[in-house]
Amino acid sequence: MSTDQLNPKSPNPKKLPSQLAEAPRATGAGAGPVAAPAGPAAGAVPGWFGLLLRWPQTLNDQTTAWLSSLLFHMTAFVFLGLTWAWVVTQAPPPPVPVADMAIDLSGGVGDEPTSEYGLGAAASSLPLAATSLPAIDPANARPSVDVAAAEIGPQQSAAQSAAGLIGTPDLTRSTVGIGQPTGARGTAAGGASSSTNGSDLVVANLRSTDLLSSAGSSRGGGLAGRSGALKWQLINSRGGNEATEAAVQRGLRWLAAHQQADGSWRFDLKGPCDGNCRNAGDFASINASTSLALLPFLAAGHTHRAGDYVDTVQRGIAYLVAHATSTPSGADLQSGSMYSQGLATIVLCEAYAMSHDEALRPTCDEALRFIIRAQHEQGGWRYIPGQPGDVTSTGWQLMGLKSGQLAKIPFDRFVFYRASRFLDSLESADHAGYGYQTGRQEQCTTAIGLYSRLLTGWTREHADMKRGGELLAKWGPSANDMYYNYYATMVLNQLDTPAWPLWNQKMRSQLLRDQATEGHEAGSWYYDHHHARPGGRLYVTAMAVLTLEVYYRFLPLYDPQASGNY
Repeated sequence: MSTDQLNPKSPNPKKLPSQLAEAPRATGAGAGPVAAPAGPAAGAVPGWFGLLLRWPQTLNDQTTAWLSSLLFHMTAFVFLGLTWAWVVTQAPPPPVPVADMAIDLSGGVGDEPTSEYGLGAAASSLPLAATSLPAIDPANARPSVDVAAAEIGPQQSAAQSAAGLIGTPDLTRSTVGIGQPTGARGTAAGGASSSTNGSDLVVANLRSTDLLSSAGSSRGGGLAGRSGALKWQLINSRGGNEATEAAVQRGLRWLAAHQQADGSWRFDLKGPCDGNCRNAGDFASINASTSLALLPFLAAGHTHRAGDYVDTVQRGIAYLVAHATSTPSGADLQSGSMYSQGLATIVLCEAYAMSHDEALRPTCDEALRFIIRAQHEQGGWRYIPGQPGDVTSTGWQLMGLKSGQLAKIPFDRFVFYRASRFLDSLESADHAGYGYQTGRQEQCTTAIGLYSRLLTGWTREHADMKRGGELLAKWGPSANDMYYNYYATMVLNQLDTPAWPLWNQKMRSQLLRDQATEGHEAGSWYYDHHHARPGGRLYVTAMAVLTLEVYYRFLPLYDPQASGNY
């Protein structure tokens, strides 16, 4: 309908059908002009509003019934479609798809473990049914054989080579780096590098990132404090000193001296140690022992491209990359347990974030994807992919995911939402503590649960986080459980409450006092605890060094200066 039809001032206005019906007809050839129509009848609505009210009748006069029906139904369908689209956008995001896992969980998985949790819970005792995640290739990872006799070749598996998933560079030769170092190569046993400020070159352009990109998360937590002047600034301001750093250096020298010829580390200490150190472990996951030994080097600012341990770190990372198995669900680094997957992912993502070596990026991407695909529908992780979770394995996977965030590797953040729901199920009645698979509170699981909360977005102002921190401070450091001490130290350091100085003083004094000073064990630690026995002296030493590196390993989460251009 044109505007002329509705404009009474138009030079030649066209009458509406109703007006034509009311106009008197002219009769005869000499009929005079038609008289003007009478004004509106009583009760009629004039003007535009009247036309609007008469629109249905007008439409019915000008169109057939079928066309009116068509227009009406089309309008109704459009309205329903828009309404449905709005409803869909308000719904929560769908869960991250888990691989098609047909896992038999009949093998004694209950609310609480019958065996010790932690590294000591052997994955080989659990059923490993056919899944989309293939079983470990015993010729490759050898998770259940005597590691002293295991001669693991450096070659990539056939599946890796075929898929091209683990990157294209040749990472199998210890004489060739995963990307060339930015400075001269450091010595394997901790000799001085000819690049005086090599670590500065690695972290100079790093920027701190969000702990989580989700709402309510804090800023900070980056890796830039691991070297240079900022490192000593953090040591002095957060409770460390020259004595703690000297102990870290002694621990790194001990770890470097116990690296295997193939670049790995073994919990049983067979090989370079040749029985000279006591308290060997028996946990057979080589990827786990290698990753745990590498973490203190990275935390101190040493990478495969810069620092005093370039060769040591390079060979260790090359071992992990070469033993990552390509699967439809991502890069499998389990070596018998999801603990290994989490640990190895932390190492690879941190090395990538610190060195910017793009040769590591494909393995990092796929290792993260494996973790996400292995998450149970209720939000946790345990020994094997898709198994109902426990807090210890979940903690390592969350740290792996957090390391991926620090490396600015994108992935579906809904994985953190599901993990948060799982942590809800482990809270104690007072919401301050955490259990292993239920809310039955224990010291170690509480420390792990609280740190996991920080990784999933809780701030130190959260009421339950405050209560949890107060509980850890009340318990104080353990005399022999470094698993608990490691997590509790990280929580209290990040919360930075008045309880931190006292905790730090006790923890620092204990570690400085108990570090071995004689023989082949010099620089190492061992505390006899059921959490420590599977990993032995290698495990305890790595955890002790990481605890002494807490001052600078991650930038403060809540210090405004930690959100700057690092």
